[in-house]
Amino acid sequence: MIAPTGAGHPQVEIWSDLGWVRRRIATARRMFLFIDFDGTLAPIVSVPSLAVLPEDLRNILRALAKNRDVVTVIISGRAVDDLQHRVALPLIYVGNHGLEIRGSGLDYTVSEALGLRVQLFAACNRLRASLEPFSGALVECKRLTASVHVRQVEPAKVSAVISVLQSTIQQYPAFQLSCGNETFEIRPNIPWNKGSAARWILQQMDGEESDTICIGDDSTDEDMFAELRGGITVRVGSGGLTSAHYWIGDTGILRFLYCVREAVEQLRRPPNQNIDGFVASEAR
Repeated sequence: MIAPTGAGHPQVEIWSDLGWVRRRIATARRMFLFIDFDGTLAPIVSVPSLAVLPEDLRNILRALAKNRDVVTVIISGRAVDDLQHRVALPLIYVGNHGLEIRGSGLDYTVSEALGLRVQLFAACNRLRASLEPFSGALVECKRLTASVHVRQVEPAKVSAVISVLQSTIQQYPAFQLSCGNETFEIRPNIPWNKGSAARWILQQMDGEESDTICIGDDSTDEDMFAELRGGITVRVGSGGLTSAHYWIGDTGILRFLYCVREAVEQLRRPPNQNIDGFVASEAR
């Protein structure tokens, strides 16, 4: 069964509320930034292995990593080792849709998922054989979860690929099938997701839900938006159903992260002063 996306509600473009967002960040005890990788930080590409983090985004993430008043978490469907390799910064990494967490002294893997690895490998092998007639269908096994990419499949044949996927996964009740951006995710059928991982990190690091920013572009990010409703939740793109409060265009991520950096720098300054001692300007 393909899991539905998050519930929808009217969204507000983040820029229209930017002054309020900045003031909220500046009054936080410590900010937690949870940000998706593919489609949010890195542009979507035809083959997952070709994804690259743009250097300007790497630089702003590096600056955020140096600030003790912000905890930056890259949260993705990719395996955590793959994620760390592509970003290569001293951050917290959450891989496989929340099932594995590494960085800043954290090292956690959901044990139920580990116990299902053999079944997952078997399901992936069966899918590869069944999908061989469909040119462009790619089965990516990521140790704890798997993705089936259909971006390069002829549009007229995608429905047939979905039928194969559904009939195959039905034979493995320990897993669930969900749809993403021209991708189908195979995940353990356990009550754990990106939202669960974000909540766990907050608990481990004594963080507050109200001091969180969550940014993502895909259906699996909806779990994070729903879990941390008290934070600032931002969906990349204005279309589709979402639980996020705000939306942002995919070209606005860099600008927004600079705004986050500026606001976080206000956390330990004297009231109404910037780092040079001049009166801070009102948030634009």
